Amino acid sequence: MSVRKFSMNQGAYLGFILVGVALLEYIIGIIDIEKPVLVWLINTGIIIMFLWYAIHRYRDDINEGFLSYAQSLKIGVSIVVFASFIFGIWKVLLINFIMPDYPEIFIQSQEERMIEMEEMYPNLMDGFVDLDWEKIEEEAYKSFRPHTIMINEIISKAIGGFMISLIISFFTKRVDKNMIT
Repeated sequence: MSVRKFSMNQGAYLGFILVGVALLEYIIGIIDIEKPVLVWLINTGIIIMFLWYAIHRYRDDINEGFLSYAQSLKIGVSIVVFASFIFGIWKVLLINFIMPDYPEIFIQSQEERMIEMEEMYPNLMDGFVDLDWEKIEEEAYKSFRPHTIMINEIISKAIGGFMISLIISFFTKRVDKNMIT
């Protein structure tokens, strides 16, 4: 099996797992606006465990027990990028169809947090409350367009997958010592 085919298959599995978890979070009432750290920890934990499993599986079952650092890194990043496409579609569906008031909730939450910061640290953000909130809201709504959501998901997950794969690859590489001369 080629690296690309393996990565696409595993990426699809990971993507659907992430969507399933996000759907459970939505049903339970955990949204990333209210508890961003919790959602990030859950998703990152799933990605770490899945990449560890997938890279080990490729090394042991498909590549005869050997895997270079670069191959391992390539597999990990590829899996996460393919998964991010599927998760990005979920995010577009969530924001535009399932929960169309998501942008308003997000913007209101951010405004509240900024006002709290102004109250807690008045000298830190001088004149911040006097900003043109309508212009800020207009710019924020642009980030909830479907293509922007997809691009953000792909880029953020690719960067995160790269960093996770850097670490996992260090532990999963296994070089055939007979091939080194």
